[in-house]
Amino acid sequence: MKDFKVNQDGDLTLFQDIVTVEDSEQIKQSVYIILKTHLGEMPFEPNFGLSWSNIFVKRVVPDYILQDIKTAILTTSTIISSVGDFKFTQDRKTRALTVSFTLSLVNSTNIETEVVLNAG
Repeated sequence: MKDFKVNQDGDLTLFQDIVTVEDSEQIKQSVYIILKTHLGEMPFEPNFGLSWSNIFVKRVVPDYILQDIKTAILTTSTIISSVGDFKFTQDRKTRALTVSFTLSLVNSTNIETEVVLNAG
């Protein structure tokens, strides 16, 4: 697979031409976009995105976040079969949650990735 590369702000990456990503980088970017999109934000794809209701609360419950992330990825992607090996790091000052995890693909490939979720 091939896709346009986006930066941390979601803008296309340009270096005198549009930059593309392929294979595992494209999958990581797709997961990043899924998790940075609020569930229900896209009117024509109401099941696309992540529910942030369990993430930015006073008492974070990792099991709830894990389930929300799995649901967001697995309901959107047809090439990812499972999500596991979760690690969370919470920064209360910046209201950021860094989530690292492994994606298992239907072709038996594993990809490690990390996404930073910000409330601010």
